[in-house]
Amino acid sequence: MMSKRPNNNVSVVDGVEDTLSTFSAISKSNKGDNDLEQDGIEDKSESTISRHRTTVTLCILMTEMFERLAFYSVSANMVLYCTSKLGFSTVDATTTSLVFSALANLFPVLGGYVADSWTGRFRTIVFSVLLNLLAMVLIQTSSVEFNTWFEVDLNQVRKQRPSRLVLYVRVDICLRKAKRSFYLVGLLLLTLGTGGIKANISPFGAEQLESLGKEAVQSFFNWFYWVINAGALLAYSGVAYLQQNESFAWGLFVPLVATVTELLVFLAPCRLYVKTRPNGSKLSHCFRSKLSHCSRSKLSHCSRSELSHCSRSKLFGGDTSDVIVDGLAGVIAVLPFCFLVIVYYTIYSQTTSSFFVQSERMDVGLGPVNIPAAMLNTVGNISIIILIPVIDRFFYPCMKKVGLPLTHLKRIGIGMILALLAVVVAGIVEIYRKDVMHQPGGSHVQVLANENFTASSLSVFAQVPQFALIGASEIFTSVTCLEFAYTQAPVSLQGLLTGLFLAAWGFGNLLSMGILLVVEEATRADPWYGDEINNLKMENFMFLLAGLMAVNFLVFCGAAHVYRTIPTGTDDGSLDQALKHGSGRETSSDDDGQLFHASTETIVTGCSSAVAGSRENVVPSQCAPVDSSRENTLSSQCAPVDSSRENTVPSQCAAVDSSRENGIVCKTMTTENGMDCYQNTASDLTNENTHQLIFVRL
Repeated sequence: MMSKRPNNNVSVVDGVEDTLSTFSAISKSNKGDNDLEQDGIEDKSESTISRHRTTVTLCILMTEMFERLAFYSVSANMVLYCTSKLGFSTVDATTTSLVFSALANLFPVLGGYVADSWTGRFRTIVFSVLLNLLAMVLIQTSSVEFNTWFEVDLNQVRKQRPSRLVLYVRVDICLRKAKRSFYLVGLLLLTLGTGGIKANISPFGAEQLESLGKEAVQSFFNWFYWVINAGALLAYSGVAYLQQNESFAWGLFVPLVATVTELLVFLAPCRLYVKTRPNGSKLSHCFRSKLSHCSRSKLSHCSRSELSHCSRSKLFGGDTSDVIVDGLAGVIAVLPFCFLVIVYYTIYSQTTSSFFVQSERMDVGLGPVNIPAAMLNTVGNISIIILIPVIDRFFYPCMKKVGLPLTHLKRIGIGMILALLAVVVAGIVEIYRKDVMHQPGGSHVQVLANENFTASSLSVFAQVPQFALIGASEIFTSVTCLEFAYTQAPVSLQGLLTGLFLAAWGFGNLLSMGILLVVEEATRADPWYGDEINNLKMENFMFLLAGLMAVNFLVFCGAAHVYRTIPTGTDDGSLDQALKHGSGRETSSDDDGQLFHASTETIVTGCSSAVAGSRENVVPSQCAPVDSSRENTLSSQCAPVDSSRENTVPSQCAAVDSSRENGIVCKTMTTENGMDCYQNTASDLTNENTHQLIFVRL
């Protein structure tokens, strides 16, 4: 087995090619005691390993690009396809779009949990791509015009063979119903497959580069989001144009081809991937330990919090380690921010719903060509593609140099402000759009996918600012949420936490749909939203969303101000993982992953007070102080040892002599002034205060 250690000599340089060369600059790992597999990499030269890292990184990025190309090719013109080809009303089509987006972002919770607990990320991704392939076949089938294929013209039948007209009409109705069924089942399968991919592809890619340290991982997430928007750009421009101006049959054939390509690209370097074995459900382990504790102890503190139950369960034979408990605690600590980004994604969902409906009723002409209404989404994609390299290579480093590094939560907050501005701009555009319609020659009828729309003469390019603001907000909020989830969870829970942040995206779509239903019901006398927005007040709906975001942002600021991460453990025991997850609160990059050295003095950085007494333990930042009166230092897997019961120690632990204050027990090894392990838990004699300590060899 191989363990991953940070390469401190590697730096991230400018540009996409330089970033990829940085990704490939992994040095050979030292053998360790964790659960990672590195098939086909052992006993190879460093240059070969570098080529392998470059290969797997490119394949993962290309896989995501093709997956997003396929997904957005289906969702880009969903409202138009449902209304023009499947006979849905505008409200039903909008609802279908919102439910589809919601499920596609809720299922990642299931996908992440299954991968972390049982199947592993690699197998989950492969199975999910196969589900997507089946979904694309069904969606493609729904787009086929069977009457055209069989050369059946109902008007000709009515004239030449009126006796057969009823039969052909019935067949046509059945085919339309069948097409709806194929389409909806295909959408459901696509949401399931998307859930498995989205929760696991980004942590799987970051896992390949984790040995490079924090900067490489952060850069990977930025470029990962870059390829997402490259795929979306192709879908919203070329594919959307093909669907709107040629046929949906050919337009939906593109995502089918993209999904096949996605599968082949991902499987190509399958023997070179770093793969993490699933270790079972950490949640079920913790809850099982809680039940074991309560059933055996019958003590008064059984009514305390669930995390306390898990922490103390080892006193009574529970099988949950501090690593699991701390990891679960870290996930729970981040949950409030999963909820607080829901309103952001409610606004983001407007790009494929209300923003799209607004686009249909604006002038989409560009000379003699009608551009696709969905193409306005490319403005956001283009802004992301341009801004990500600038922000990643210049903005973040400059902020760090001037002493104002942007932590995860600050970046998320900036994105929320930009989203608020986007819906305010959209409301202003809606007011101006209707004002233009009331002027002489201010409206006209335009045809989109064989459907007539009464449109304002205001150019659709007036929507560029709102789409650009949404795109810029994604860089700060969506990208950072993925990185935040990855860095705040242990390996065994990274997929789950990533899924939870993606679920916030889904809940944002559901909240948008709920707000829409409430608005429709509450404004029946003076409607804000409906099938024909030209006679309604959709701008009020936009300003309502802006108000909700303003309130949400204030709550977010309060939560960020008091936020302290519960220390999380690691599953693989590597020092870089332990340092990454051992932080006690949100820190800048300068504070992360530092190693500490000492002679005869105890060094405690970032703690409320120094470790008292003669203890010479080296403790990195963000850890709690150890009371000097405690003579027993315990490892993880150990229960507190009372000084009067020196030999009463659970299994896997060695007795700690109370006269040896510097003795540390870890993995059945005791050393006088240091140790080889990476993470331990020291508990006081009353079992009320448990502190996470991370030690390094003196």
